[in-house]
Amino acid sequence: SKRSPASSKSLGSQKNKLLLMIKNYNNSLTQKSNALNIRLKTVQIGTGIIILLAMLLVMYIFITEIIRPIKILSEAALSLSKGNLINIEHIKGHKEIETLANSLNKSQILLESAKEATELATQTDKAKTEFLANMSHELRTPMHAIINFASFGIKKFENCSKEKLLSYFTN
Repeated sequence: SKRSPASSKSLGSQKNKLLLMIKNYNNSLTQKSNALNIRLKTVQIGTGIIILLAMLLVMYIFITEIIRPIKILSEAALSLSKGNLINIEHIKGHKEIETLANSLNKSQILLESAKEATELATQTDKAKTEFLANMSHELRTPMHAIINFASFGIKKFENCSKEKLLSYFTN
């Protein structure tokens, strides 16, 4: 069962053709795999860009709708704590933020009223103090005269006649 050199050659040629076909098929699969990898990477990059844009949009909304109004409220509260009054009615947005802004505005109104009441109380106290000082002077002066005159009368009471004492009090 020896083979002839022609049949060995033919078998070797078929083997080479088969190896060439396998190699070509392998190259084809490699090219298709590379093409799929490139498409997969393109899809991944596209998905990443879409996710990044979505995150940027969410951050923009978060900043404009929440952080910026809270920053304005914080600055207004700090200003109010220093006694400075500002108007923050322009803040619109979420109900909670609007509620905080309205509360801060009401606090400012109360602070203004308290300042006005304090000024009025100070002016009233000053007027009362001046009035009492003037009235005290107006009352003390005649009272001193009356007390001195009564003291004089008590000292002279025993040494004077009744007619003389009566003349002191009637003139």
